Amino acid sequence: MVDYSRQNQARNVDEFVAGIVKIVDDSHQQIFFDHAGEYVTQICALACKHHVKLDPVFITSALAMKLIEGTAMELDPKVSLVEIGLPMAMSDLTWSYMKLPWAKKNAQAAAQ
Repeated sequence: MVDYSRQNQARNVDEFVAGIVKIVDDSHQQIFFDHAGEYVTQICALACKHHVKLDPVFITSALAMKLIEGTAMELDPKVSLVEIGLPMAMSDLTWSYMKLPWAKKNAQAAAQ
């Protein structure tokens, strides 16, 4: 994230990294999806404080996840989005990865 900062204007990079490390450490102690909104809020606050530009895809994905989660919880609180969504997300990541030219070459070379 720091690498994408506007004209490399990130301030207190060590503090930003320490904040991200704390969020990651906290996520290991809690159910991730129960606190995903808090994590996104903390990441955005750190980015603002330290002038780190966040990838718009990250923000869009995080907000979409919370919107879907909220809608699902209203419709059926027992639904587990992790069980439903994780296989879809993983298959999409694999498919997207394989579209990259260098990934395709590596896969073909490994198959031979």
